[in-house]
Amino acid sequence: MAEESNSLFFPDDSQKLWSFGDTCTYQRLSSNSSGFLRQLFVVNIVFWATFLIYFILKQPLSVQPLLLVVLLLPSIFLSLYILVALRSVERKRLKVMSSGFMIYAPVSQYIFNEHRIGFDKVRSVKIALYKRHFLPEEECLIIEKSDGRSLVIPFEEVLTDIRRSDFMARLSAYQPGLLDLSAAPALTNEGGPSYTELWLHDFATRGTRQTLGLHTAGACLKEGCYVVNGIIGGGGQGNAYLAEGPDGIVVLKEYVLPVYRGTRLFEDLSARFFAEAKLLSELEHPGIVKLLDHFVEDSRGYLVLEFVEGPSLKELVEREGAQPLSTVISVGKDLSAALLYLHGRFPSVIHRDLSPDNVILRDDGSACIVDFNVARALERDSRTAVVGKQAYMPPEQFRGKPCPQSDLYALGATLYFLAVGEDPPPLTNLSPFEDAAEASSKDTDFEEFDEIVRGLTHLSLDKRFRSADMVYEKLSRLALKRG
Repeated sequence: MAEESNSLFFPDDSQKLWSFGDTCTYQRLSSNSSGFLRQLFVVNIVFWATFLIYFILKQPLSVQPLLLVVLLLPSIFLSLYILVALRSVERKRLKVMSSGFMIYAPVSQYIFNEHRIGFDKVRSVKIALYKRHFLPEEECLIIEKSDGRSLVIPFEEVLTDIRRSDFMARLSAYQPGLLDLSAAPALTNEGGPSYTELWLHDFATRGTRQTLGLHTAGACLKEGCYVVNGIIGGGGQGNAYLAEGPDGIVVLKEYVLPVYRGTRLFEDLSARFFAEAKLLSELEHPGIVKLLDHFVEDSRGYLVLEFVEGPSLKELVEREGAQPLSTVISVGKDLSAALLYLHGRFPSVIHRDLSPDNVILRDDGSACIVDFNVARALERDSRTAVVGKQAYMPPEQFRGKPCPQSDLYALGATLYFLAVGEDPPPLTNLSPFEDAAEASSKDTDFEEFDEIVRGLTHLSLDKRFRSADMVYEKLSRLALKRG
């Protein structure tokens, strides 16, 4: 397997220290590992110094050499056993790739190994109950390698990055017949959608694509379940179609996946597709577009989304210009309520690309966020790729460290756009009162709204509003005041 220069688990928050064979050692960039290594060295020196001094002082000189040998050798083996046992029970993670497994194994809080095991070096993979050292019996993934050695990982840790059905489907698709479930305990049904059929259907293809280019009106997908009416948008990674389905008019968001499945590009794009599908399947809020279905066909992934009829905020302003303050406040309340829902999940979900393009007004005037392509669950001490629109991104997002308050900055910039009718200047503590045509020196309501936007768009996190509920409360109070 080709060696990767970047970590698979923390690509933006690590640097490679060294590699040996199929194992690479990385250091987290957000921390320093010297403290751990120094403590480990000191503890070992103190322990063995204490051990030697004790026996030199307490035992006769004639007995010391023999006693040291008798006690020292077993203690060394015991220490090694304890070290191996402790290392084996450290929490690991696992990713399934088209060429094999990638195992994450922490060495310390800041140092970790990534060990690659190609399918060509694996004899079998089992899921079975297994007892590791002094721990109770538990369900484990047992990877038996061709050299006779086995790697045992608790299945609970395997599921850190992947669903059970998704794991089994990927493994069955990448390496049919490798997974042995004969000793697996009875499985319970998982909540939410299953990706098994999706993956198996996709990998049944043999590196060819039956349909090239755009789908035309009348094209049938998923065995006629969805009939394309027309295209409504497109880009480099795929297109969006309006289609007729069992639930009426829907939107098909397409991911064009490479037909050659052994490439890093394929794994990156397919991972993004499944990440968005998984995220949307767990969300249920009137201010967030609803996922109705998902499937893969002809090396293309499709998210079936509810059709939110109405213009985007971008289209609305381009057509009508700056919006009345009452409309801006109403949109702000809807979006802050949606962000409160996203940020209140565990872990918090950060949208990272809230902007007028990604918000649609329904027929009843309520706002709905429709694009979660780059949304992600918040991970502690993790860096991310810089994504989003420049005019709607706060400084910490440019540095690759977004947080829930980053979405609040984007909300403030979006409200500025609605009130002023123009994109905001980047990295600015915005004041629509100074730029909006509707504002006047006598309009105290607009002054109060201006204060809210300035509170949302402070460049310093310490000065910016800390949570969406504060924004919702202030906008609600302003709406009541206006009657």
